[in-house]
Amino acid sequence: MPSSQITSLNLPDAFLSVIGLGAPEAVFPVKSKNRIGSLGGAVIFLGAGGLTVLFAFVNAYNASQRYGPAVFGKRLVGPLVFGLVLGALGLWAAWSAYANWNRMVVVYTHGLALRDRKGVRFWRWEQIEALYRSVVKRYVNGIYTGTTHIYTIGLGQSGRERFDDRYQNVEKLGDVLQGRTFEHLYAHAAEAYNAGRKVQFGRVTLDKGGITVGKKTYPWESVEGVFVRQGILRVKKKGGGWLGGASVAVSTIPNLAVLLALIDQIVGLNTPR
Repeated sequence: MPSSQITSLNLPDAFLSVIGLGAPEAVFPVKSKNRIGSLGGAVIFLGAGGLTVLFAFVNAYNASQRYGPAVFGKRLVGPLVFGLVLGALGLWAAWSAYANWNRMVVVYTHGLALRDRKGVRFWRWEQIEALYRSVVKRYVNGIYTGTTHIYTIGLGQSGRERFDDRYQNVEKLGDVLQGRTFEHLYAHAAEAYNAGRKVQFGRVTLDKGGITVGKKTYPWESVEGVFVRQGILRVKKKGGGWLGGASVAVSTIPNLAVLLALIDQIVGLNTPR
């Protein structure tokens, strides 16, 4: 990224604890509408829940005064349960606002940092062991209504971190993650493959003998094509027709770009006709 953009970044003081990652290059905060929306939802639901609970008791009390104590419970239960549900939704919205209020991702030359309710944590690019990408276009009655983006990084024993549409420009963040992790992830996978070891990508496994998807294994010489279409990775077997192969959702495949690069070098990626 241009150096002028790097020097213009004004990071919160919390990121002063980040060391060894080089210069900051881009910032991805949570969208304001997500924070304000969650806070507003908390106020509305908690207020509505409190008023509903109050109404439940007042209504039940008045009914018991008029018709006797036996009706108190009957008049109380329905509105009380509804009020408690509203209160629970309010608490969930309040928690969401708290968890996301200061959440921010900063991309550096040699890694990325995340600030959340746990504080600031950071990782070098080579510490990222897996990248999952899920990009789904949504349609209602054939009309495009938007796209959902979810990018998940695997950090070994440190667990996973997920970046979704809460963040501003999350699609750009996903592209950065893809570009900065590809080199070392590909190098590890290619080294294992060339050494004759199995290389696993979720339900897909490659070795010099062929490709395995789930429980189906296809020798390389029997593969007519491997391709991605509508979010599905498909393996087509020679002479097997459209049903003579296997498929798996790309959102479940870690390091999809690495997998496709390896396959392209082994047999070539193509879409059978």
